[in-house]
This record gives sequence, structure tokens and C-alpha cells, in this order.
Amino acid sequence: MKDETTPIHPGQFLKIQVLEKLALGIDDTAIQLRIKRESLSRILNGHRNISVEMALKLEALLAGVTGATAADWLRMQAEYDIYQKSKDLVNTIDELKGEWIGFYYDEEYEVRPNKEEIETRKILSSNLKKSRDELKINLNEASKKLGVSLSFLKDIEGKGKRLIPISFLAKASVEYLISIDHLLGLSDDDSINKPDTIERLSQIKINTEIMNKINQENILIAKVDAKVNRISTKFIGLSDEVYNLQSLFNSFCRDNQQLSKSQGMLSLKLAVINTVDRANQYNGMLRRYKIL
Repeated sequence: MKDETTPIHPGQFLKIQVLEKLALGIDDTAIQLRIKRESLSRILNGHRNISVEMALKLEALLAGVTGATAADWLRMQAEYDIYQKSKDLVNTIDELKGEWIGFYYDEEYEVRPNKEEIETRKILSSNLKKSRDELKINLNEASKKLGVSLSFLKDIEGKGKRLIPISFLAKASVEYLISIDHLLGLSDDDSINKPDTIERLSQIKINTEIMNKINQENILIAKVDAKVNRISTKFIGLSDEVYNLQSLFNSFCRDNQQLSKSQGMLSLKLAVINTVDRANQYNGMLRRYKIL
């Protein structure tokens, strides 16, 4: 009932996939749903949510055509709302991830850092900033490499009052080419920070990543090519049958106009339309990539 990548508002689904394809008018549909035309119009345009009452009405009226239950309509609404709200809260969500995986977390005790832990955090903050500066990496780039928000990294390097995820330390050690012991002030050996060492290790890391990426892409391309060829071969024969089915169905509807208005035939009509749409889309994709 939805796009595989971006959730669709249930009202838009109702408008595009049901009313338009079955040539059902807004006025008639509003009357059957026992709601005002203006209310239905707001739903169809995505300006009003599907309520529990509306979901039950849609199930009663269209279940024979769409196969959708009230729960399906409400689930589509929930997925759409979550997707829209998550875009507004992306920074907050990023900052919450891993927040309570720290040096001294214990479920049985209240979190109260002692003096040694406070001092360790100050040392870590200083060493993180020093290492980043020596590698000439700005805060924006560093936050992306370390997989944290910009505000989180600024706070770590500045005040050092955050709980530090262990995964963050491991990532910083790899990206900054420095041991965790040195980041925490447990070792004074900072030879890994010398420019010649950094350049050599960085080049090795880059070369390794490039080769791994190339190998992975080659394997993936081979698998995709093989799968596309298998699917395309089957589809070429199947698509002709789909178009023949559409022609026969349209001919039957013309000869039996009264029967074609029944709910069962409307359901079958929608299925045929969707099948032909998919066939056309797939044909277009195959031609675009010069497979046909």
C-alpha cells in the first residue's frame, strides 16, 4: 500500500491508486463514506489524517477492491507521520544515540563522575582537538568521520562533560591514527602523530579501502547482471500475456457493461490496471538500460 522508499499519505494513496484508477468521483465517494466533501478533499490532499473512524469506513467500503483493512490504513498513516516527524528531529535523534554508553555507566547506581573521571575527560577533550588539528580536519568533516553530530563533537572537545560511548573512542582512534591509551592520557607516546607516519598509514588505509570497494562492487555488479538477465528473459514472455489479458478484459467489459460496474469487477479492473502499469514501468526500465 505504499512506496518502498518514502511513506505516502493514505489520502494520496486513496486518491491516486483507488479513486482515479476506478474513475470514482469525490462527491459520490464522500456520500458513501457519510462525510462532507470538504473533509474528504483535505484527506485526499494530505492535509488531514486518517482517523480510526475513517479507517473503519474505508475498510467497509473498499476492502473488496483494495484488500486493505482498517489497521492497514492506520499503519500507513503512522508510517507517514513517523517519517515526517523524524526529519524534524534528526539532530535530536543523532545526539541521543549511544548517549548512555560511557566509562562509568552502572544500572544499579546513580551516574556521578568522580574527580579522576572528570580529569580523564578533560585530557580526552584536549587530545581529541589536538589530534584533529594536527591532521588538519575541520569539525564538520570530523563529525561525519566519527559518526556523531556536530554539537556532540563540539561539546566533547570543549567542555568534555558528555558521557563518551566506547564505540566513539574506537572510531576516533582509527580516524585520528592514535591509540586509545594516548587519547585518555595513559601513554605519552605520540609518535603516531608525526607527519611522515600519518602520511604512510593514511595511504595504506586509502589503498586498502579502494581495493575492498572495487572487489565488492565487481561482485555486486556480477550478481545484479545475472539476476537482471534471468528476470528479463522471463519478463519478455510474460509482458505479452499481460497485454493480451488487458485487451480481453476490456473487450469483456464493453460487451457486459452492467456486470462491469459490480464491486468484484471493479476489484479485477484495478488489478489489471496495476499489472499493466508494472509491466510498462519494467519495460521502460529495461529499455532505458538497453537490456531490451
